[in-house]
Formats: sequence, structure tokens, C-alpha cells
Amino acid sequence: MYSFATSKDSLAEFIVELSLKLEFWDELLKTEDIEKIPSFWLRAFFDPKSFLASFMQKKSRSEHIPLKMVYNSYIVTDVYKNDAPILEKNIHYIHGLNIEGAEWDANE
Repeated sequence: MYSFATSKDSLAEFIVELSLKLEFWDELLKTEDIEKIPSFWLRAFFDPKSFLASFMQKKSRSEHIPLKMVYNSYIVTDVYKNDAPILEKNIHYIHGLNIEGAEWDANE
């Protein structure tokens, strides 16, 4: 049996996270243009790596660049979740990224 990855230990926490994922997908499916999504919640996707690879495929196809020459670059911002529409092409905001084995101090 397969399921979304979760870091929750109890069933109650899992149910809360599941309801948040369903709310995210409900909003995503109601949106007519995916470019109008201000930020994608990475934890809501079954396979986040494939989702991130789709950004590279989109850029490769739109600009006629070989896929092996395209890569994603990431910048950590001080905003948890972007709420404004994105105006730049091939720029996407994601939130909910887990960094394993790293320590993060938001004040620094």
C-alpha cells in the first residue's frame, strides 16, 4: 500500500496533515491557470522530485533547450509562503521543503 510521505507520529496529526493536503489540492484544481498559483506546497505532492522535474521539462520545451542542460536553482527566502502572483516566467515559489541533517536559524 502506498501513501503520501508524512512526518507525523500520531493518527490525529496525520489526519490534520491529510486535510491540509486536500485543501491545497482543492484550491489547485479550482485554479484555471497554473501560473496563477503563488506558491506550491511541496509536502502535498506524492512525489516532490517528479514535480520539481516538471519545472525543468517546462522550461526545456518552452525555450527549446536540451533537458540535460536545464536545472532548478533554489533561493531560501525569509517568507514562509508567497501570496502574491508571480509575474516572472519560469519562476515558481515552493514552501514546505524539509531539509534533513541541517540546522536553520531564521534570525540569521
